[in-house]
Amino acid sequence: MNFKKLHLIAVFTLALFSSSNANAFKSGKEKADWINNVGYKGYEYSTDTFNVKEFGAINTGIFNATNAIQKTINACSQSGGGVVFFPKGMYLSGSIFVKDNVHVLFEEGTIILGSTELADYPERPTRVAGIEIKWPSALININDAKNVKISGKAELQGRGRIFWAKFEYMKPVYQKQGLKWARDYDCKRPRMLVVNNSSNVFIGDVTFKESPFWTVQILYSKSVSVNGVVIRNHSKYYAPSTDGIDIDSSERVLVQNCDVACEDDNFCLKAGRDADGLRVNRPCQYIVIRDNVTAQGSGLIVFGSETSGGIKHVYVSNMKANGTDTGVRFKSARTRGGVIEDILIENVTLTNIPTAFEMLMNWNPTYSYCKLPDQYKDMEIPERWKILLKKVDPPQNGICKMRNIHFKNISVTNSKRAFKVQGYQEYPISNITFENVSVSTKSAGSIENAADWDIIDSSFKFEDGKGPSQKNCTKIDGI
Repeated sequence: MNFKKLHLIAVFTLALFSSSNANAFKSGKEKADWINNVGYKGYEYSTDTFNVKEFGAINTGIFNATNAIQKTINACSQSGGGVVFFPKGMYLSGSIFVKDNVHVLFEEGTIILGSTELADYPERPTRVAGIEIKWPSALININDAKNVKISGKAELQGRGRIFWAKFEYMKPVYQKQGLKWARDYDCKRPRMLVVNNSSNVFIGDVTFKESPFWTVQILYSKSVSVNGVVIRNHSKYYAPSTDGIDIDSSERVLVQNCDVACEDDNFCLKAGRDADGLRVNRPCQYIVIRDNVTAQGSGLIVFGSETSGGIKHVYVSNMKANGTDTGVRFKSARTRGGVIEDILIENVTLTNIPTAFEMLMNWNPTYSYCKLPDQYKDMEIPERWKILLKKVDPPQNGICKMRNIHFKNISVTNSKRAFKVQGYQEYPISNITFENVSVSTKSAGSIENAADWDIIDSSFKFEDGKGPSQKNCTKIDGI
């Protein structure tokens, strides 16, 4: 057989494999093998223990312990790894950086107080809200590391109120000048924990409170588990953009047994924004999110709006939301690009939800679409603005395609609206399946630009007696 024939056979075989893999959840009856091959794979840490107090960390919460904690971590890693132990107490700290083969172990009752001084979070290259820029480091950073574990019933207090107040102070000026899209990027706020370009990482049992910005971000990483984490970012103060757990262009991630209440997306999958996200082109894939609960927040499970690298091969199961703004939320924009596909969401209970199913491909235009106001056109602008303002070329690369989503065993009760759906006319939201779904809401809502929805053994009851308004829809009967 000549080389040309071999090449054609190889390409054909690869195409068959890719097609099968991409549609693993299309029937909703068989789960893909990869579901059992995600998350932290374990590691045998050295029993050598390095006590942060023995390296000078004072646990009264008065004196800054950052340097002493970092010395402890460095000594542990340099010796080949082991346990960095925090005895019970209160530690005031800025950014710390966990390294290879280190298990950070908190004694129950330990409290970490995040510094309120921005200078204690040194700026480093990262990706925030979809673009690669320099940004303040997180309180806890796992960068370019492997075999890292953080565990113990500690409480990490971000003390985010001073940072939230700054963000709100900027609001009227930025809105007046047409810069809503820039405010999040100009108001540099630390995250609580970031796993960046790392592998085989476990985060377990800790409680996060009052994060200044996003709480947990898993970025460019592989084989990560988040287990038993509690997040409490809501309070009597408005806590903007305090996402719970963000999985960002990462793979083989497991998030389970978590309890999240925040002021933005509770569990969110991301893959880059606009021209910069398309340049990086890293998908978020092979993700399992299960056995979690949410209360306050913008969405139990959210896809986007940062979709540029694609979000695919996602399994969500046994989730409960009570009082969360949205149940299942998909969002993108005409400049994002990417594909959202091969998603199975099953065994979900939604109660007291304003909107059960939201799918918006033209989400939040004043934030999603960046336009430089006239008064700035002859001025030198920040580099981050230049990244945001870069056009997607050709424009059609900015269209996000959403398809092959399967909802199974979903219960929606005591809620306001079932659907808020808006796809693209040229690329309708397609191949959506509802199987054994029970919805009881005050109103049906609306569906626009959708096609080929299968309704199997499902019931939809609306108090107003009207079905969803439809525009440019084909084959979505049965709701």
